Amino acid sequence: MEIKTVAVIGGGAMGRQIALNTAIYPYEVYLTDNNAEVLKKVKEWEEEYLAGRIAKGRMTEEKVEGIKSRFHLVETIEEAVKNADLVIEVVVERKDVKEIVLKEISKFVKEDAIIATNSSYMVSSLFKDIVPNPSRLCNLHYFNPALVMKLTEIVKGEHTSEETIQAVYEFSKNFRNEGMDKTHNPEFTCMEIYISYKDYKWMMEFTEKMLEKICLDVNGTTEVKMGDNIISFKAPFARKTMTEAIKDFTGIDITGMDEAQLRDVCKQLHIEVDETMGKGKLIDEIFGEKCEGNYIQPTFITDYPIEMSPLCKRHRENPELTERFELMVNGKELANAYSELNDPIDQLERFQEQLRLSEKGDDEAMFIDMDFVRALEYGMPPTSGMGIGMDRLVMLMTGQTTIQEVLFFPQMKPEKQQKSQEQPQE
Repeated sequence: MEIKTVAVIGGGAMGRQIALNTAIYPYEVYLTDNNAEVLKKVKEWEEEYLAGRIAKGRMTEEKVEGIKSRFHLVETIEEAVKNADLVIEVVVERKDVKEIVLKEISKFVKEDAIIATNSSYMVSSLFKDIVPNPSRLCNLHYFNPALVMKLTEIVKGEHTSEETIQAVYEFSKNFRNEGMDKTHNPEFTCMEIYISYKDYKWMMEFTEKMLEKICLDVNGTTEVKMGDNIISFKAPFARKTMTEAIKDFTGIDITGMDEAQLRDVCKQLHIEVDETMGKGKLIDEIFGEKCEGNYIQPTFITDYPIEMSPLCKRHRENPELTERFELMVNGKELANAYSELNDPIDQLERFQEQLRLSEKGDDEAMFIDMDFVRALEYGMPPTSGMGIGMDRLVMLMTGQTTIQEVLFFPQMKPEKQQKSQEQPQE
């Protein structure tokens, strides 16, 4: 049987690529995703993609016109398969989604001329104090727990011989000793992005637009099902300040409270705390215990108290707060972003406060990084930075409730050794 007409059904970004590649050959192709919003996006993408092929000299205008004449978007499956000689139903496995997510994010950020970097996974032993008992590779180096220091140094120009790079991003493996549960793995993939002359408000808009596009590319819709919940990634997302969130779910306004008052609040709310916790940790405990799990739909929690954010710029309207947001989805943090602190005097004072907390017993407090402070003294432009967990994002895009389901080699707890049932002979 000679094949002349092909129907391609579903698959999001993968489906549209298969359909367009098929149309390059002399086949009539009918693509449907059973979603009008997807078809509109595919049409825009098709025009942009083919125009780019002409501009780069990879296709002639005559060939592109031929492809357009054979590439058809239809609204229903019935219409797509009506006269098809071959039907291709694109089913994306959840392990494949991560590759699609990384690819589509890369395309999205490059539209803003953001440059990909490749930092080292190994860092100086100085970083051993970031987390307790870090994974030791040798006596002098440890696996990288975060990219924030590396990428901000690139934006400052510390590692470039010429002019500074104003916008960078990177996908990397991070390593944390935070234990394992349904949403945590000691080794995880993260994307971090830093852009000069932007602030956290710009980053919120950038983030919601990016996630809306990724959801549409992967699922063909801006909605995903997580258990009994339908989560919508349609921008714009809701916004709540940290103090508003705590007041909404506890009825308590923490504005202006000192450490002693916050301890009383924790006691009143039956939240377990210890003597090592400072003001920032106490507020974090209140939010984590009473608020975080309630945010099912994507919500930006903004304007964190200064004690919670040692690398973040003071708020332009209230110096007791910082210009920071965390994106909550399905009751968990998905992204964390700042207007980066670029005042070396303020940064050193924040580090000194972190040292005080460390001496008090806080094992998550930061160390004093004088190289970082010195780089700020040379100058860093106003910058916004964000980190987003790729594994949690893939969980959301595929409706999975455990992180192990989206990793090829998840860290697993050791198997329990069964005790022998035989009684020792006397």
